[in-house]
Amino acid sequence: MAGRKTRKVKSQTIEVPEDLEEAAKFLAEIAREQREIETVTNDLNEAVRTAQARAIEKTQRCQGRLEALLLGLFIFAEEHRESLTADGKKSVSLPTGTFGWRLAPMSVVLEKAEEELVEALESMGLGRFVRVKKTVNKEAMLEEPDAAQQVAGVSIGQGESFFVKPEEVKTQITKRVVELHAAVA
Repeated sequence: MAGRKTRKVKSQTIEVPEDLEEAAKFLAEIAREQREIETVTNDLNEAVRTAQARAIEKTQRCQGRLEALLLGLFIFAEEHRESLTADGKKSVSLPTGTFGWRLAPMSVVLEKAEEELVEALESMGLGRFVRVKKTVNKEAMLEEPDAAQQVAGVSIGQGESFFVKPEEVKTQITKRVVELHAAVA
């Protein structure tokens, strides 16, 4: 666009329209540039949506296969647990990784409403299992599991988990044994 004036603005040379006709051309160019920006942005957003959809599909496929492999390894491990855990071992190390069993920390499961359990504990002289704010003190119950289990609605349990740690990856996969047994049944 020959004949346009220029001005220096903060170390930039900026074109400036000389009349309304040139101002209209500036507006048309601004519209073209804005449309180009919107096209590029829309193309990018569509590419991202497509890539996300492909990634989700592939991840779900991999997750399904991973779950099947984990379940297969668990079935094998359970069937051979006695020989695999001879000498008191809890895990099996192979060149490609490790798998095994791990006991979760002891936990208290409350099978009744907490208010009902608080009343039962107090009436049985087991107030030490009740916190001042009138909640069940599970930590105290874990210290005295025999006394705690005398209360109807309280059981002390320990879950077991099965883990797999492939050598080549940082992630360790852990599943509760109960969940794996349920998937096998």
